[in-house]
Amino acid sequence: YGAVTTLDPQGLYRQLTRYAVDATRIQMDVEGTPDSMRADSLIQRNIAAFEQTTGLDIENDILAWMGEEVSFSVAGVDKSGFFPVPEFGFAVASRDEGRARAFFQKAEGLLADAARRQASVPVSWQAEEYQGQTIRYAPTPLGEGLAVSYVVTSDFAIIASKPALAKQMLDARTGRSQALPSNPDFGALTEFYPPKVNAIAFVDVERIMTETQGLMGTLGSMAGASADTASTTNQVLEALKNAPRFGAYAEADGDGLFTHTLLEVR
Repeated sequence: YGAVTTLDPQGLYRQLTRYAVDATRIQMDVEGTPDSMRADSLIQRNIAAFEQTTGLDIENDILAWMGEEVSFSVAGVDKSGFFPVPEFGFAVASRDEGRARAFFQKAEGLLADAARRQASVPVSWQAEEYQGQTIRYAPTPLGEGLAVSYVVTSDFAIIASKPALAKQMLDARTGRSQALPSNPDFGALTEFYPPKVNAIAFVDVERIMTETQGLMGTLGSMAGASADTASTTNQVLEALKNAPRFGAYAEADGDGLFTHTLLEVR
């Protein structure tokens, strides 16, 4: 349904930190004044608070093992449980498998502790072997549709909303299933991209609108209502399909991150 990829995660982190500082200066109405340093210190305090709470050092425990690619994708909707759950996944290039594994071991404990304290949900991590790789996953009361999973390989770490999606992503990495570059709609948009960019995005608007219409129909039938194809909401969703796909790419330089967007129109 959609994917966003950055080819410079460390650079993206610096840009996001810079954006957070600038936005805070504007919010505090101190931009261009001697008090602007207050915004800088506020962001740094928030980062320090996160690191103290989690025991994670952003630079050493996270960014240090990341390679030159981080991708986020929404692959579909799982309808096996009581209500639909989006299927989402991350793929992170790794340049240090040992550090990556150490990070995920810490993350297992943090996730289990958060689920226990905030939702009173016990989380017990389990393991499954697939294609020579170990998939770690945490079942939840929401069923198979939401069982956060991850696998660390020699060159990539994969995080998925369920083990089945982690397997699909592993297959895509090894050429056993279709990957996004082989999607002709994605290829048609990237013909307009320069040879090297810092980030790319692709959204299949038509598929998302179609899925939304289907979910609305399902929820309506559960409430005892008949499908209303003439409703304003349905007409808006149908009209949005006239812009079936959206793409974007970003380029960074010393002045910031510049994003360019493309919209396919029927």
